[in-house]
Amino acid sequence: MADSEDVEELKGSELSEFEMLVLEFERTWWRHGKTRDQAIRKVMEMSPLKYHLLLTHLLDSEALWRADPPLVDRLRRLRDERLDERRGTVQ
Repeated sequence: MADSEDVEELKGSELSEFEMLVLEFERTWWRHGKTRDQAIRKVMEMSPLKYHLLLTHLLDSEALWRADPPLVDRLRRLRDERLDERRGTVQ
């Protein structure tokens, strides 16, 4: 799944194996299924609900952000936009 250079670069970081897998998945999920949910089930081997709950908590990790700031910033922004929509506070 992961490009060997990306994995080697992340191995020296303070991220867990699961956190590294999440980052790689978020970079390439569209290659693994027709829908994001299909890709989550196939690659992450868990329900989309469980994955999104874990992802929501992981996005607050500074170690995750240091590993890939643009990706984590984008995911944080998307998460926050969805939360604002649910709360009815979209501007």
